[in-house]
Amino acid sequence: MDNFTIIDENGKESVADIITVFSYHNNDYIVYSIEEDDENVNVLVSKLKKDNEGNDYIIDIEDDTEREGIKKIVEELIDSLETA
Repeated sequence: MDNFTIIDENGKESVADIITVFSYHNNDYIVYSIEEDDENVNVLVSKLKKDNEGNDYIIDIEDDTEREGIKKIVEELIDSLETA
C-alpha cells in the first residue's frame, strides 16, 4: 500500500495510507487513512490537484454539494469493502 506524509494545521506529521483514488465530475479525489492511536483509524477524503511541476497535492473539499456527493461515493465504497 502506498503512503505519504501529511502535516496538519498544528504542525503534527502523520503517515497517511492511500486507500484509493477516484474521479468524480472531472476532479480527482484521494481516500486515505491516518492512525489516530493503536485502536482507531481516521478515514479522510481530499481533492487531488497538480502543481505547475506536475506533482500531486491535496486540498480540502469546501463546497457542500461536492462534499455530499463524495460522501455518498465513499460510503458505497466502504459498504462494498465490508460485504466483499
